[in-house]
Amino acid sequence: MTLAEELDAAAHYRWVRWNSAQWRELVDGPAAVLANQLHQANFPVESASRLLEAYLRLGAEALGRGYLIPNESGAGNFFTHAWSTLLPEVLSLSGPQQAAQHLADCWNLAENLESSPAWLQRIFLKSARQLRHLEQLPGLVSEVSALVLEAPAHTLESHPPQLHLIPLDREDRLFLPGEIRFVSPTVICVFDRLRSTAERPVTQGIWLSNPPLPLGPLGDPGDGQPSTTPRKLPKDHRITTLFRSSANPFRAAASMVTSQCVAVWIPENQG
Repeated sequence: MTLAEELDAAAHYRWVRWNSAQWRELVDGPAAVLANQLHQANFPVESASRLLEAYLRLGAEALGRGYLIPNESGAGNFFTHAWSTLLPEVLSLSGPQQAAQHLADCWNLAENLESSPAWLQRIFLKSARQLRHLEQLPGLVSEVSALVLEAPAHTLESHPPQLHLIPLDREDRLFLPGEIRFVSPTVICVFDRLRSTAERPVTQGIWLSNPPLPLGPLGDPGDGQPSTTPRKLPKDHRITTLFRSSANPFRAAASMVTSQCVAVWIPENQG
């Protein structure tokens, strides 16, 4: 019996919702790619074997806990990206010792993200898709954390506001923007004005970077700054009657009565 078969058999007793078909996809696809990449990179056989075993054991743990999302679901998270794409493609670019540490780092980061807000997970996933080497991972964590969680250096008062119109019907053709909450200095959560309830909010997120980045459905965003009447917004012929608006010193956003777009203002030329 191979290690993959042993892990599959043991998982049936440990995890109620263990998915053998999904496990086989991981073993036959990404794990096979990783094994081939390690071979092509001339990793010592023993080191490659240990690394592949650790990858499979952690992958089985992630699958059992529900961290690995099936590709057909259309959703995604950092765990799925790391085990399906990132690690198989770039882990072999590191030496054996560094590769083992990078594998552990990916697990720790992915597990921490699972307990983070959905909007932070989405931002990090979109950013991580640009990684070309795992040595870039610590820097990416620091960069994203600073951009998302810390107050920006420039305000709407210090730099001219630049208007962006963000359509939200691409993810959900029925979505009608309503209330807006800031969940970080540069991230907003937009509620569907017709379908949201206190028990089941229908929401989408937008990272107000430059350019703004739609984050897709977020579910319940938790606490945040509710809609307010912000400072007087600049006039623009593209802005119709406002429905709700919200602002902080760094960003402003508004939904409109007859539009599926959200208007956002960002200091000119600032990320």
